[in-house]
Amino acid sequence: MVLARATADFIPPVALAVLRWLGVVLVLLPFCGRELWRGRAALRRDWARYALLGLLGMGICGAGVYVGAASTTATNIGLIYAVSPVIIILLSRAMFGDRLSRRQGLGAALALTGVLIIVLRGDPAALLALDFSAGDLIILAA
Repeated sequence: MVLARATADFIPPVALAVLRWLGVVLVLLPFCGRELWRGRAALRRDWARYALLGLLGMGICGAGVYVGAASTTATNIGLIYAVSPVIIILLSRAMFGDRLSRRQGLGAALALTGVLIIVLRGDPAALLALDFSAGDLIILAA
């Protein structure tokens, strides 16, 4: 989040997303390279599906955050990310009918409560004065 905001003016969002995932591959390859090699037939068979999922994940979630970082703060990025599990749970319920476990409900409630305490600074009336930047909305969509 801090890196996204700090580099927003001089590293293109897609380049930052690619560099981020390239770093992940380099770190994880020594640990899972053999397994990937053993499963190369399945990878070759389903490469188009994996490429599409990778493109969507890196393009929407990764680069989208970096696009939004140009017009919001690292703090806002972190707060939006903290709410994302709640959004995922709600979307999972709405789209797939998934049931919410007690543990998930508690975690979602804690995440949402923490974000609200920070954003509202303990003043519920501040909810009426919330102002979202374009970057906040882009990150929320991502």
